[in-house]
Amino acid sequence: MSAAFGVQANPVTGTDVLRYWYTSDDGDGPSPTRWSTHLKIAWANKGGDFVDAKGVAQGSTPFVSQPVAAPGNVVVAIGNPLAFRKGMLLRLTGKSDPSVTFAGRLSESPPVLAVARNDGSVVKLRPLSFAAWNSSSSSAMDSRQQVKLSSGSGSALLLFDIPGDAKSATLSLQVLEKRRPTGDLLLFALDPPGVFYPHEQPPVPGIAATVADEHALKSHPAVIRAGDFDLRRKGVFEGIQQSAHVTREYLPDPLSPGRILYRSMFKQRDGSASGDQNWRGSLSLSIGTMPADLTDPMRPIKGPPTKELFGRLCFRMEEDWLARNDANKMALGWDLRFGYWTKSGYWQQTTGNGGARGTGLKVLRTNKDGTQQWEYQGHSVRMEAGKAPRDAAHPHDALRPITSYTYHLDQFDFNGTGERWGNAVIERGRWHCIEQQIRVNSIVGPFDALGNGQAVADGVLRTWIDGVFVGERTAMRWHRHPDMGIEGPWINWFFGGKQAADQEMHYQMADFVLAREYIGLPKNFALRN
Repeated sequence: MSAAFGVQANPVTGTDVLRYWYTSDDGDGPSPTRWSTHLKIAWANKGGDFVDAKGVAQGSTPFVSQPVAAPGNVVVAIGNPLAFRKGMLLRLTGKSDPSVTFAGRLSESPPVLAVARNDGSVVKLRPLSFAAWNSSSSSAMDSRQQVKLSSGSGSALLLFDIPGDAKSATLSLQVLEKRRPTGDLLLFALDPPGVFYPHEQPPVPGIAATVADEHALKSHPAVIRAGDFDLRRKGVFEGIQQSAHVTREYLPDPLSPGRILYRSMFKQRDGSASGDQNWRGSLSLSIGTMPADLTDPMRPIKGPPTKELFGRLCFRMEEDWLARNDANKMALGWDLRFGYWTKSGYWQQTTGNGGARGTGLKVLRTNKDGTQQWEYQGHSVRMEAGKAPRDAAHPHDALRPITSYTYHLDQFDFNGTGERWGNAVIERGRWHCIEQQIRVNSIVGPFDALGNGQAVADGVLRTWIDGVFVGERTAMRWHRHPDMGIEGPWINWFFGGKQAADQEMHYQMADFVLAREYIGLPKNFALRN
């Protein structure tokens, strides 16, 4: 059973080419499935999104068709350069599979676009990106020196910062190598998804907008927990695990007197400790909404189950958030794992993370001492931010994709699935606010002897960034036993899959809320930036 993935149609309307429409040619850029590999932003149409000369999306009529017969300079006349402000899509056509190698952006003979402006002046532009991809490979290509294009399997994008008063233009390309018969170079207008900055859109108000300040939120009838991050005292969180390898700071919140900001870090990797999970970890916080029934020696889940919750967390990745070797778990997640109830008084998960996929079942567990008790094989949801691009000079070095790393019954392999939230990005050095709504699936019969039934594909995971809805995953299936629900929120800062960070990195957190309704941004959130 497949799950539908719904994404907000994020409207990217800005005209700043580098900010909204840039994707690189250094191996972190386009592939057959992604417009930006670094930002994990997918093409709407596999192979590339474009408009033809008739204005038809994915159409067949090129703006220009130019023969390419031999090495040397190719000059292409462009009558309407403004059609290409989001980029040019280059393709090659012809009999017997022609192939061409162009000089790349950083070569001795890069492409040049000579633009005639309305005032009669001419400006010569160098490309911001000249990126190629091949349909036979799932990876992006480093095409800074050479761009290889072949008929039927290759595409390239060429991006210039074309001025708004451009009247006409001439594109010059240097052909380094030409194989097989003459081919025709076709130009279409790129129409990529672009980069979406949620903080540029008006936020959706929630219950936070109805109270005097963040202090008052804890008294709202829809709020379960609300508060700061002073982990030195009993407060919002019940489960607190802090790595001994990292520093911890409790800072006065300048926007909310009496409240605390929490600042910690990922430690830079050490060759002797790169496989140590405690070294890679930083912080884990949890709230338990569903303990075991201690009156029953089998320790079943104490009902009724928590079926739906909203969680909100504000955070800031500092300027040193620059690890390039892997991504990191971070910010807000959800614990649906359960497992079995220990004598120490907590759920010891057995499935749902670390490559152990869950079954969603209630099963009978035999402990090492021969006693038996109930075990619930659930799942987890964690949030993840992507790594820095390979090239430190990348114009989007400060941007990161935001995904949810989700274990569920329909995952394709043992390691969960990543749910990219549209084309939204977060930025190091900037405060962001993440909110998620989770609603677990319902369960119907027939039921087995332990009460396990059939999971209905009606679970939901929705995400807001900076108060703007950016996407949802519907038709989710997590559980098969009606006693199972949402154990609680899980704030987990953990680096990578098998290695620690190659860069010391710091983060801050503030303004946590757990509620039964949509919460929305703190009233003073705009002042944090």
